Amino acid sequence: MTEARRCGGCGVSLSRYNPEPVCGACARARRCSAEPWVFDTLEIREVLAGLDLAALVVTIREATGMSQQELAELVPGWTQTKVGRIERGERDSLFDVRELLGFADAIGMPREALLPLLLGEPSATEGVRGRMREAEADVDRRTFTRSTAVLSAGLVLPGAAVAPPARATGAHLRHLRAALDGLWAKDRMVGGGGLLHQAVALFVRCRAMLDDSDYSEQVGRGLLSLCAELGNCAGFLAFDAGDHQLARRLFSEAALMAESSDDGMVTAQVYASMALHSIHLCRKTHERGHAREALRLLDRAGTSARHVPSAKLHALIEVRRAPAAALLGDTDRAVRSIGKARDELERDTHYAEPECLGFVTHAEITGFEAGAFRDLGKVGPAVRCYEHVLADPTLHDRNRANYVAGLADVLHEAGDTGSAHDFALTVLPALEGGISSKRTLDRLANLRAATTDEELAARFDALSVAFRTG
Repeated sequence: MTEARRCGGCGVSLSRYNPEPVCGACARARRCSAEPWVFDTLEIREVLAGLDLAALVVTIREATGMSQQELAELVPGWTQTKVGRIERGERDSLFDVRELLGFADAIGMPREALLPLLLGEPSATEGVRGRMREAEADVDRRTFTRSTAVLSAGLVLPGAAVAPPARATGAHLRHLRAALDGLWAKDRMVGGGGLLHQAVALFVRCRAMLDDSDYSEQVGRGLLSLCAELGNCAGFLAFDAGDHQLARRLFSEAALMAESSDDGMVTAQVYASMALHSIHLCRKTHERGHAREALRLLDRAGTSARHVPSAKLHALIEVRRAPAAALLGDTDRAVRSIGKARDELERDTHYAEPECLGFVTHAEITGFEAGAFRDLGKVGPAVRCYEHVLADPTLHDRNRANYVAGLADVLHEAGDTGSAHDFALTVLPALEGGISSKRTLDRLANLRAATTDEELAARFDALSVAFRTG
């Protein structure tokens, strides 16, 4: 009997109908990790490779949800008529390299995303992100540091952002919003490491518009809120990527702008993100002050959200109190917080929840409950909670990997070394195959420190180097 073929990424048995060397999940992860742009899709790469620049404009405009007029407002010198003629193939403007690069810069499209056009291959961008990843960690820090120092002086950052538009309009807000929603959606699939560079660049661009462009009062308020949201998103991605110094600085900048915006939803989200980061630092350093800081931040989040009718936002604030309380040994408060979070999520407020809160589900609450039990030393309930979460078929790839790593950590704590190793060895292929989440790898640190398994140790150490953790 012929031996069953196995996925080269995770080792699962491959269907006889699948001619590829990897399973569908690993193929998706690898495609996502190669995407150099938040709006990048196979369709966009194919039209680039086919030199169909009319279809490129149509596809990008539809992906970002813009009208022809809104796209014209983004690109200097363009009009709705020009957009229409380009889309109908009546004008070949984009075959002029200066026009093409100006278009790409105006919509925030990284120039490496144009590689399929130059090489004639839709797969031309594959591997580009991997080759750039080592440089990007330093670039992200430099970009953010320099932006806070020079954007207020009206300077343009070479290689980090194009000059802001002379006048920012609602079209710029809608484009930035679409990009932000795309970042949050992709984060759940591929993790923060592959998206951080894009997020910082978007934050810098939005900040440049806020500081240097002309705009109406309404657009100005929108830019301020969006700056805070982009700073929060970039901060979370930096946290997930393991760059805690950059995460702190981005969160601090986002909090300042959120408070200035008088937007309760945004302000509460920023403080809730900062609290999650503090919880992680408490677990990592065993310094209880971080847990106390998390509770203070969540109190500020609750105050900011008091007039916001979002059930998911209030559930998020409550559920993050649980591990903070558990780290301080307060079992009753941790249990109450989980119960309150479930009650909040059950409320039917008919509120249009934003994309960034799409992950707040009962499974997410159970995942936090598992973490709180782990922090309290109650490994049995923690294992049961993790098993319940992992039975949810709707979990996204990065989140699933994160919870499997959490289960491996709890099993190691319980003394079930064999099962812990087995689960850890299902997480590592996901991290090797395209999910760039140092936060997930960190959950295996205790197991790595104690293991005698040379394969697990070598693969963990290689990922640590790849994620630039020293």
